[in-house]
Amino acid sequence: MKNLAALMSCLCALLVISACGDEKHAKPADAVAPGSADTIYSDARGNVLTMADVNSFPVNIPPPRSLTMNVPPEARQLLQMARQHGQAGEQPEFLNAARRAAEAAPDWPRPWYDIAYSYLQREEYESAHEYFQRVDELAPEGFFYTKAALHTLDREVAGTLPAGFFKDFIANIQVEDLTEREEKLLTLTELAPNYCPAWNALAEISEDPNQKLAYIERGLTAQCDAETYGMLLLNKARILSGFNQKDEAVRLLGELVFNKGTTDFVRNMARSAIRQQY
Repeated sequence: MKNLAALMSCLCALLVISACGDEKHAKPADAVAPGSADTIYSDARGNVLTMADVNSFPVNIPPPRSLTMNVPPEARQLLQMARQHGQAGEQPEFLNAARRAAEAAPDWPRPWYDIAYSYLQREEYESAHEYFQRVDELAPEGFFYTKAALHTLDREVAGTLPAGFFKDFIANIQVEDLTEREEKLLTLTELAPNYCPAWNALAEISEDPNQKLAYIERGLTAQCDAETYGMLLLNKARILSGFNQKDEAVRLLGELVFNKGTTDFVRNMARSAIRQQY
């Protein structure tokens, strides 16, 4: 529990990667001709985006509702109390206070996230999965690494990843020294080359656009949860735009806008990123 605050800070930074709006603006093929001069994106399924759509997208987007919702002061105080118990190693008292915080703010995912995280650290992975699932139900748009947690823990149960793999991944992304963090993440990719979040985390800390792109490409061929896959595509589009490959960048972003499997937050980031191209 003592590292939870550091993890939250690390995860918050990942939410400010690109920026993006609202699927009601997307036009079906019979509304706009794909070959018209106003079309900036179209695909084989008949999805079309026009300049009018782009102009309606916001330049920036607000953070997810789960991070900005109004929470009663009582709930925040109880969660702070819970974290103090957790830091002291007082698990029963931590759980009691965290659950009371959740009762005081039923729509707030953070207390359940803290509970899930505590079980993860205690290597009680079945309970961790149960509470990460609660978080995902309250915040389907994504809440930190919840979707990656569920995806990874499912793979651990299936035996395609060793038990404790997600716990190790979370520990590695909290390493402050970036060189050491990169080394630890690369070690994880040697153990599991098809583990998408590790490649995404490597791309996040790389300062070389070409190396960053190489990490992203490896991640896109790995097994990904919907949120991490979306983040990889967003970052690939951003890099390609920097390489003056605007058309390909917009194509990738258009795929995300119409991808029913991605999260609303990632979809909105894609819309805003498209707006920034024009």
